[in-house]
Amino acid sequence: MSKYINNLKEIVERKTIDSNTISSMFSNIRNVIDDNGTKSKYKLLYFFCDWSSHINVDRSIFCRDLLDALSDVWLIYKGKEGVTDKEIIYAFNKSVFSFKILRNELIMFFNEHRVDNAMFTSDSEWKNLSSVILYHLSGRPIMRNPKYKYKLPSEDYVVSFSIVNPIDEEDDILKMIATIENTFHFRIMTKNKLIIVGIFYIY
Repeated sequence: MSKYINNLKEIVERKTIDSNTISSMFSNIRNVIDDNGTKSKYKLLYFFCDWSSHINVDRSIFCRDLLDALSDVWLIYKGKEGVTDKEIIYAFNKSVFSFKILRNELIMFFNEHRVDNAMFTSDSEWKNLSSVILYHLSGRPIMRNPKYKYKLPSEDYVVSFSIVNPIDEEDDILKMIATIENTFHFRIMTKNKLIIVGIFYIY
Protein backbone atom coordinates (compact mmCIF):
# COMPACT_ATOMS: atom_id res chain seq x y z
CA MET A 1 0.00 0.00 0.00
CA SER A 2 1.40 3.41 -0.99
CA LYS A 3 2.17 6.15 1.50
CA TYR A 4 -0.42 8.31 -0.28
CA ILE A 5 -3.19 5.84 0.52
CA ASN A 6 -2.01 5.71 4.13
CA ASN A 7 -2.12 9.52 4.22
CA LEU A 8 -5.72 9.46 2.93
CA LYS A 9 -6.69 6.94 5.61
CA GLU A 10 -5.28 9.24 8.25
CA ILE A 11 -7.17 12.20 6.79
CA VAL A 12 -10.58 10.49 6.90
CA GLU A 13 -9.98 9.48 10.52
CA ARG A 14 -9.66 13.10 11.62
CA LYS A 15 -12.64 14.67 13.33
CA THR A 16 -12.23 18.10 11.72
CA ILE A 17 -11.81 19.10 8.09
CA ASP A 18 -10.24 22.45 7.24
CA SER A 19 -8.65 24.07 4.19
CA ASN A 20 -5.25 22.48 4.90
CA THR A 21 -6.88 19.06 5.12
CA ILE A 22 -8.59 19.58 1.75
CA SER A 23 -5.27 20.61 0.19
CA SER A 24 -3.58 17.51 1.61
CA MET A 25 -6.43 15.22 0.52
CA PHE A 26 -6.41 16.44 -3.08
CA SER A 27 -2.60 16.34 -3.21
CA ASN A 28 -2.53 12.69 -2.12
CA ILE A 29 -5.36 11.75 -4.48
CA ARG A 30 -3.49 13.33 -7.37
CA ASN A 31 -0.32 11.40 -6.49
CA VAL A 32 -2.25 8.11 -6.46
CA ILE A 33 -3.91 8.90 -9.80
CA ASP A 34 -0.52 9.83 -11.33
CA ASP A 35 1.10 6.65 -9.99
CA ASN A 36 -1.73 4.47 -11.34
CA GLY A 37 -2.21 6.30 -14.64
CA THR A 38 -5.96 6.66 -14.02
CA LYS A 39 -6.36 10.34 -14.90
CA SER A 40 -8.89 9.58 -17.65
CA LYS A 41 -11.01 7.62 -15.15
CA TYR A 42 -11.25 10.53 -12.69
CA LYS A 43 -11.25 13.58 -14.96
CA LEU A 44 -13.22 15.98 -12.77
CA LEU A 45 -11.58 14.78 -9.55
CA TYR A 46 -8.13 15.22 -11.09
CA PHE A 47 -9.03 18.73 -12.20
CA PHE A 48 -10.09 19.61 -8.64
CA CYS A 49 -6.75 18.23 -7.41
CA ASP A 50 -4.96 20.52 -9.86
CA TRP A 51 -7.21 23.48 -9.02
CA SER A 52 -6.57 23.00 -5.30
CA SER A 53 -2.83 23.51 -5.69
CA HIS A 54 -2.84 26.69 -7.81
CA ILE A 55 -3.74 30.34 -7.17
CA ASN A 56 -5.27 30.47 -10.64
CA VAL A 57 -5.78 27.86 -13.34
CA ASP A 58 -5.37 28.47 -17.06
CA ARG A 59 -3.00 25.84 -18.40
CA SER A 60 -4.85 22.54 -18.63
CA ILE A 61 -6.84 21.11 -21.52
CA PHE A 62 -9.62 20.33 -19.06
CA CYS A 63 -9.69 24.00 -18.06
CA ARG A 64 -9.96 25.03 -21.71
CA ASP A 65 -12.80 22.57 -22.34
CA LEU A 66 -14.54 23.69 -19.17
CA LEU A 67 -14.57 27.35 -20.23
CA ASP A 68 -15.79 26.31 -23.68
CA ALA A 69 -18.63 24.38 -22.03
CA LEU A 70 -19.54 27.44 -19.96
CA SER A 71 -19.55 29.51 -23.16
CA ASP A 72 -21.86 26.98 -24.83
CA VAL A 73 -24.34 27.25 -21.96
CA TRP A 74 -24.16 31.04 -21.98
CA LEU A 75 -24.79 31.30 -25.75
CA ILE A 76 -27.74 28.90 -25.56
CA TYR A 77 -29.52 30.75 -22.76
CA LYS A 78 -28.52 34.42 -23.09
CA GLY A 79 -30.99 35.30 -25.85
CA LYS A 80 -33.81 32.90 -24.99
CA GLU A 81 -37.12 34.52 -24.32
CA GLY A 82 -38.72 33.69 -20.98
CA VAL A 83 -35.58 32.12 -19.50
CA THR A 84 -35.02 33.07 -15.85
CA ASP A 85 -31.71 33.73 -14.14
CA LYS A 86 -32.34 30.69 -11.97
CA GLU A 87 -32.55 28.44 -15.05
CA ILE A 88 -29.27 29.80 -16.38
CA ILE A 89 -27.57 29.32 -13.01
CA TYR A 90 -28.89 25.76 -12.77
CA ALA A 91 -27.66 25.04 -16.31
CA PHE A 92 -24.15 26.22 -15.42
CA ASN A 93 -24.11 23.99 -12.34
CA LYS A 94 -25.53 20.94 -14.07
CA SER A 95 -23.57 21.17 -17.30
CA VAL A 96 -20.15 22.13 -16.03
CA PHE A 97 -19.40 22.15 -12.32
CA SER A 98 -21.39 19.21 -11.13
CA PHE A 99 -20.54 18.48 -7.51
CA LYS A 100 -22.65 15.37 -7.95
CA ILE A 101 -20.08 14.04 -10.44
CA LEU A 102 -17.22 15.05 -8.14
CA ARG A 103 -18.91 13.25 -5.26
CA ASN A 104 -19.42 10.09 -7.35
CA GLU A 105 -15.78 10.10 -8.47
CA LEU A 106 -14.58 10.52 -4.88
CA ILE A 107 -16.76 7.62 -3.74
CA MET A 108 -15.48 5.46 -6.60
CA PHE A 109 -11.85 6.43 -5.95
CA PHE A 110 -12.02 5.71 -2.21
CA ASN A 111 -13.86 2.42 -2.84
CA GLU A 112 -11.22 1.35 -5.34
CA HIS A 113 -8.45 1.96 -2.83
CA ARG A 114 -10.35 0.59 0.17
CA VAL A 115 -10.43 3.81 2.13
CA ASP A 116 -13.46 4.72 4.26
CA ASN A 117 -15.74 6.95 2.15
CA ALA A 118 -18.36 7.91 4.74
CA MET A 119 -17.53 11.61 4.37
CA PHE A 120 -18.79 11.37 0.77
CA THR A 121 -21.69 8.93 1.10
CA SER A 122 -23.31 10.67 4.09
CA ASP A 123 -25.39 13.67 2.96
CA SER A 124 -24.68 15.65 6.12
CA GLU A 125 -20.93 14.97 6.01
CA TRP A 126 -20.81 15.73 2.28
CA LYS A 127 -22.55 19.05 2.83
CA ASN A 128 -19.94 20.06 5.41
CA LEU A 129 -17.03 18.74 3.34
CA SER A 130 -18.15 20.41 0.11
CA SER A 131 -18.51 23.74 1.92
CA VAL A 132 -14.87 23.48 3.03
CA ILE A 133 -13.84 22.52 -0.53
CA LEU A 134 -15.61 25.60 -1.89
CA TYR A 135 -14.00 27.78 0.77
CA HIS A 136 -10.59 26.35 -0.12
CA LEU A 137 -11.10 26.99 -3.86
CA SER A 138 -12.61 30.46 -3.50
CA GLY A 139 -10.45 33.21 -4.93
CA ARG A 140 -8.70 30.83 -7.35
CA PRO A 141 -10.05 31.88 -10.76
CA ILE A 142 -10.15 29.68 -13.83
CA MET A 143 -9.13 31.80 -16.81
CA ARG A 144 -8.45 31.67 -20.54
CA ASN A 145 -4.90 31.12 -21.77
CA PRO A 146 -3.76 32.42 -25.19
CA LYS A 147 -1.74 29.21 -25.56
CA TYR A 148 -4.90 27.25 -26.37
CA LYS A 149 -7.32 27.47 -29.26
CA TYR A 150 -10.83 27.90 -27.92
CA LYS A 151 -14.06 26.88 -29.55
CA LEU A 152 -15.56 30.38 -29.73
CA PRO A 153 -12.72 32.85 -30.30
CA SER A 154 -14.87 35.67 -31.69
CA GLU A 155 -18.20 35.17 -29.93
CA ASP A 156 -19.50 36.39 -26.58
CA TYR A 157 -17.58 33.72 -24.73
CA VAL A 158 -16.77 33.17 -21.05
CA VAL A 159 -13.42 34.61 -19.99
CA SER A 160 -13.20 33.43 -16.38
CA PHE A 161 -14.93 31.48 -13.64
CA SER A 162 -14.37 31.86 -9.90
CA ILE A 163 -15.92 30.78 -6.63
CA VAL A 164 -16.86 33.63 -4.32
CA ASN A 165 -16.59 33.37 -0.55
CA PRO A 166 -19.72 34.95 1.01
CA ILE A 167 -17.51 36.90 3.43
CA ASP A 168 -15.92 38.70 0.48
CA GLU A 169 -19.21 39.74 -1.15
CA GLU A 170 -19.59 43.44 -1.96
CA ASP A 171 -23.32 43.12 -2.60
CA ASP A 172 -25.00 43.23 0.84
CA ILE A 173 -28.07 41.27 -0.31
CA LEU A 174 -26.01 38.44 -1.85
CA LYS A 175 -23.80 38.40 1.23
CA MET A 176 -26.80 38.12 3.53
CA ILE A 177 -28.44 35.32 1.50
CA ALA A 178 -25.19 33.37 1.23
CA THR A 179 -24.41 33.69 4.92
CA ILE A 180 -27.88 32.62 6.06
CA GLU A 181 -28.07 29.64 3.70
CA ASN A 182 -24.38 28.68 4.08
CA THR A 183 -23.91 28.84 0.33
CA PHE A 184 -21.14 29.96 -1.97
CA HIS A 185 -21.49 31.84 -5.24
CA PHE A 186 -19.77 31.49 -8.56
CA ARG A 187 -18.85 34.49 -10.68
CA ILE A 188 -18.56 34.26 -14.46
CA MET A 189 -17.22 37.06 -16.62
CA THR A 190 -17.92 37.17 -20.36
CA LYS A 191 -15.89 38.75 -23.14
CA ASN A 192 -18.23 41.76 -23.08
CA LYS A 193 -17.50 42.17 -19.35
CA LEU A 194 -20.93 40.99 -18.28
CA ILE A 195 -20.67 39.48 -14.80
CA ILE A 196 -22.98 36.59 -13.96
CA VAL A 197 -23.33 35.61 -10.30
CA GLY A 198 -25.16 32.52 -9.09
CA ILE A 199 -25.42 30.05 -6.23
CA PHE A 200 -23.14 27.03 -6.35
CA TYR A 201 -25.16 23.83 -5.86
CA ILE A 202 -23.40 20.98 -4.07
CA TYR A 203 -25.83 18.19 -5.00
